[in-house]
Amino acid sequence: MANVLVTEATSEIGATIAVGLAANGFQVIAASPSGAFPSGDGGGLGIVPIELDLRDPGSITSAVAEAAEIFPGIDVVVANGVVGTFSPFELLAEEKLTDTLEVNLVGQLRLLQAVVPHLRQSDRGRILGISSTVGMLGLPGGVAPCAARAGFEVALSALRQELVRFGIKVSVVEASPQEQSAYGLPWVPAPGTDPTYVELAKAVSDFGCHVEPPATVVQTIRDALTAEDPLFRYTADGSYGDLAEEIRTADPERAVDIVEELFQLT
Repeated sequence: MANVLVTEATSEIGATIAVGLAANGFQVIAASPSGAFPSGDGGGLGIVPIELDLRDPGSITSAVAEAAEIFPGIDVVVANGVVGTFSPFELLAEEKLTDTLEVNLVGQLRLLQAVVPHLRQSDRGRILGISSTVGMLGLPGGVAPCAARAGFEVALSALRQELVRFGIKVSVVEASPQEQSAYGLPWVPAPGTDPTYVELAKAVSDFGCHVEPPATVVQTIRDALTAEDPLFRYTADGSYGDLAEEIRTADPERAVDIVEELFQLT
């Protein structure tokens, strides 16, 4: 039975992942800034909550050490970052930009740096990064989330190559947003906003507020963690996943056309 550390476990997708994995026999440590799991022990599944703030290097170090003592050891880390704001870049507040990069990119990399020594001691070490379509291709209104996700995916690709000699397997799951509010959607332009941005706001909100059932994400994660020879990149089933696959397999010019069509750009 693998021991799994899930980050940002108080978010809807994080809690769903923690409960889904625990229900399938994994021993789960649910990490979050609050240190409390939304539903106690996850319905009698033995989920152990701990405090971990991805913005704080000291918190990361302490939490990884604590997690490694609980079962003991860490076999799997599900690196889940949920901070981000969709907004025209010109209008994006500085603190939103900083927070998105600090949690979804810098904090996640600090976490992995702290946890790799523990994964090397496991005979089933795995890293699973939770990303999204914005990690593949820039979407209008998503400069900050796109930068964070794309950087994280490329970093995981490099780490996959570094760690293969230790038997540690690294994968990415591109999932749809599970909460409309996670990225500040629907985005409502402030009075006086340039009319062009107002038109874009509707297109961004219409796209971003589309969510997939959380169970589809859990199934994909379970498949990735149990595969003997996992892929690097997985896409959750559903219309959002189908779109991601279409963008991924299209040539670069067609991929740009798909996005322009989605967001009614000219």
